Amino acid sequence: MKRIEKDISVEMPPVRLYFDELQQLVDAASVGGTISLRHGDFVYDSLAELKQHVSVDSLQDLYVHVRVRDEEWSNLHIKIDRDAASVRGDGALKERTAACALALAEKSPWYSWYPVRSPGGWNSAVFLLALTALGVWYWYCFYLTPEWGVGISTAAYWLLQLPVFVLMFSKNDTFIGISRIYLHTRNSKLSFWQRNKDDILKDVVKLVVGAVLGYVLARLTGSVPHS
Repeated sequence: MKRIEKDISVEMPPVRLYFDELQQLVDAASVGGTISLRHGDFVYDSLAELKQHVSVDSLQDLYVHVRVRDEEWSNLHIKIDRDAASVRGDGALKERTAACALALAEKSPWYSWYPVRSPGGWNSAVFLLALTALGVWYWYCFYLTPEWGVGISTAAYWLLQLPVFVLMFSKNDTFIGISRIYLHTRNSKLSFWQRNKDDILKDVVKLVVGAVLGYVLARLTGSVPHS
């Protein structure tokens, strides 16, 4: 007699992984087994092969399938989609599945663990009140300062309404954020600030100096009235 081990399945919010982190996850999942990775219409035998043939810097989806031969074949599945991620494994691989799920869950941003739910009942009433308040605010800005307020208030009104409409017309629970798999290590690629900080600081200094000189010249020429 043999006890049948139950399969394990864990779902989680979107994740963000760098290549070295993904490599560690895949290595831990595939010990003693074979691996295949699927992205789009292609299947790859390794991460190195995937990286060689993919021309973009990051992915939003990846499916990893591991097969391990013991007394019989056992499977472990790691699925990363744009809106969520999941780990599923046969009962014979429950410890490995749980370890992979824990490692992958740590790559979910903290704010993604709070799903946005479709409004209903009192929630709908709150959203309608929010829409009404935004409408009143828009009218007030337009009426109070028609010279400049119409452009700003219109842009702000629709910008603030956008998440409300997303919530009202969403049919299912939706996690905040999207998955991203970077095909480079965390420290191998410079950020926007690291690449451009010198130029940005120079421009800021020039702007401040120009503003100060302009103000001083205007005071000297009498263009700006003295207080």
